[in-house]
Amino acid sequence: DIDGLQVHGTPHLAIVAVGSDKVDVFRVAELMSTKGWVPGLTQRPKGLHRMMSLLHAPSQDAYLADLRTAVDAVRGEASKSSSLKATY
Repeated sequence: DIDGLQVHGTPHLAIVAVGSDKVDVFRVAELMSTKGWVPGLTQRPKGLHRMMSLLHAPSQDAYLADLRTAVDAVRGEASKSSSLKATY
């Protein structure tokens, strides 16, 4: 439900990947890391992934709020791009 992001594939287990054709998701990852999150990156397709389990449930609302804020911030940066590289 975050404008500009879409889920990659059809997640069946605890790892969910998202990407975007509207914002630089690696730049989103950089902003998320400033909030203390450790986003995983995927190459093809370019995206972020997050493992979710019962241990992560208490942080879900905070994560999604920070993700929404980061996407909105990147949308407003137009000229900045990330220097991150994915290895997966």
